[in-house]
Order: sequence, then C-alpha cells, then structure tokens
Amino acid sequence: MQKVGNQQGLIYETCRYGTSRMSFRGPPKSLDRPYVSVLGGSEAYGRFVRRPFPDLLEATLGETVVNLG
Repeated sequence: MQKVGNQQGLIYETCRYGTSRMSFRGPPKSLDRPYVSVLGGSEAYGRFVRRPFPDLLEATLGETVVNLG
C-alpha cells in the first residue's frame, strides 16, 4: 500500500505469462505444477480490492490459483 497525500491507495503488482502481451494481477504464480485458473474481468482482477476473490479461493483450497482476470 502506498500513501498518496492524506489517502492511501492500493498498488497492483502485474505480471505476464509466457509470451502473452496481456498483463494480469500478480504476483506471478508458477505454472510448473497443477493450478486452478480464474478467468474473468474486473471482478476477478479485483480493482480497488486488497484481496480479490482468487486470492481468497487460493487460501481456502490450499492450491495455487492463477488470477487471469
């Protein structure tokens, strides 16, 4: 979280997978082992959300979840 003036804003770490030109919400996850991928738009990306639902899903399942929102 970065402090901007008197307000605090979220900082989104983005990443890319393979040779894709698209950026996804990071941090990047290893694709070498089985994983669950979440597809979607802004709901999956989680704009203005500290922990988007793919992060919560990962914590609940105990498996790697890749956010492709």
